Amino acid sequence: MKKTAETSIKEMTLGGRIRYYRKISGISQEALAAEILVTKQSVSQYEHDRTDMKVSTLETIACVLGVSAGSLVDGVPDVSQDANDFEIDGSEEDTMLTLFRQMSPRDRKVMIEQMKAFLKF
Repeated sequence: MKKTAETSIKEMTLGGRIRYYRKISGISQEALAAEILVTKQSVSQYEHDRTDMKVSTLETIACVLGVSAGSLVDGVPDVSQDANDFEIDGSEEDTMLTLFRQMSPRDRKVMIEQMKAFLKF
């Protein structure tokens, strides 16, 4: 099912949600394929619901896209995709975790290394 202005995330297929979250994350099919160790053609097959995938692949895709596997499966977002869309009303730790979850896997690795370096001072 193609995404139109009237189509909600819940109404999309699994493949449609993968494509949707990939595009809003600014990740190409090639880049996603490289991150999850499959071919670009496999990503295309997933996005067009032409092939099934292992649960581990679904979880890896979710991680790369910064969403939960549940969000991909059922279309119910669990975390805002925009860091400016949430109010800071919890603890600093909750805020850090929310922001961390919105980062790409590469950015997460960089942040972890920066935090480790910061703690050494």
